[in-house]
Amino acid sequence: MAPDGTDVEQHRLVLPAGALERLAAELTEVDPIREITFRGDEPLTLQLARKYCPHTACPVAAGIIKAVEVESGLALPADATGSWTASADAYRNVTIDNHTDTGVSVREAAFNPTFTFAVTDAQPMART
Repeated sequence: MAPDGTDVEQHRLVLPAGALERLAAELTEVDPIREITFRGDEPLTLQLARKYCPHTACPVAAGIIKAVEVESGLALPADATGSWTASADAYRNVTIDNHTDTGVSVREAAFNPTFTFAVTDAQPMART
């Protein structure tokens, strides 16, 4: 029952026995850059989460990746000030069927967006 007296439907997530332990046993070392970006291969943490955890929004995978980011010094510093800009490098490698055994490998790319956000500024200040 919610604080306002209304009924609340409750759900319980049940993971297969030992799922997170198996994930941890296989995830013994990571490349920090691979873990925090989608450049090249998918982060190993997400690959193993998909393998061992059936919950698509599993907070364990996100927590591991955040810990890697912080421990590697790749997170936004605690004393950050002003405005910051983040960007994405959006592309994928695809193989086009050209009626050969191997096909032709090409890179499809999109406009790489940027996002400016305020840390301590009242409004985001884009850099030029």
